[in-house]
Amino acid sequence: MDLVPQHRLVEANSRFETVTWISTVVGPPVGGALIGLVGPVITIMLDTISYLLSALRIRAIAKPEPAPPAWTAGTSRMAEVVEGWRPIAADPVLRRLFVNTVLVSALIKATAPLLAYLMLHELGFTALQYMLGLGIPCLGGILGARLSRPLTRRLGQRKVPLGFGLARALWLVGLVFVRPGTDGLLVVMVVEAAMIFCMGIFNPVFVTYRPENTATETTARVLTAWTITGRAASAAATALWGVLAAVTDARTAIAVAGILLIGPAVLLPWRRSRGRCRGRVRHAGTEVMFRRLTECSACPLSSSPPARSPSVARAFTASASAP
Repeated sequence: MDLVPQHRLVEANSRFETVTWISTVVGPPVGGALIGLVGPVITIMLDTISYLLSALRIRAIAKPEPAPPAWTAGTSRMAEVVEGWRPIAADPVLRRLFVNTVLVSALIKATAPLLAYLMLHELGFTALQYMLGLGIPCLGGILGARLSRPLTRRLGQRKVPLGFGLARALWLVGLVFVRPGTDGLLVVMVVEAAMIFCMGIFNPVFVTYRPENTATETTARVLTAWTITGRAASAAATALWGVLAAVTDARTAIAVAGILLIGPAVLLPWRRSRGRCRGRVRHAGTEVMFRRLTECSACPLSSSPPARSPSVARAFTASASAP
């Protein structure tokens, strides 16, 4: 929010999403090739150097970082996480997106080891076929991320996350139909590519909405709470689905996850938001928080803003500049 103008946030997040999927596609083959050429030790050293270069590039950002929120002595880490949950619980749209994204991510990640076991152990796919089956579909994520911004401009910031938020949950159950041979490999590629394509479109708009509707002083805590909850849910779901696969089989466990994955779609904010909404107006380095009983133009999941919203924003900007 501080480095990128608000009207370019979707574009910036789309580029981040593109880089993420490019690294997913390119990283494993390049890593494998380097291990074959120079050995694992030098490969790990090169990987370490890449992290150092990344840190130096971040350090070179000229714009100063805003001051962190005040820390109260004696405050525990868990209390800070709870403080991150409070803004999520207070915002009805953010709350729904939180539950939806955590559940969807957990169910998808829970099936990853099951799919590996099914393909490599039960169906007899080679390691190369497995890599191709999961690597090539990541190109769908690159395409989706590149299309996220133009689709948002064309369809609006409400239809895109709702439509593709639902669509990304419909494909996982298709992995139940994987069979040995080329046909089965194509099923994996099509299902994974379609799901990742939808995620590539959904994620930039969702990631843009989250900081736009979080107060600056609580953004870091909200992201921390979101990440901790997501990872804990993914770990728990992976363990639970491992038990389910042991009791039944891998295919059945994947089918259950695929069916349950459709459920969180009802938690998407299908109803238009018409309650109180917080917007932000920045002036001379300060941020003025204001509330209005209308729909917020900064909220991707609300309906179109009323015609008077620019004048409201100008009024608050003027008040911010007043002595």
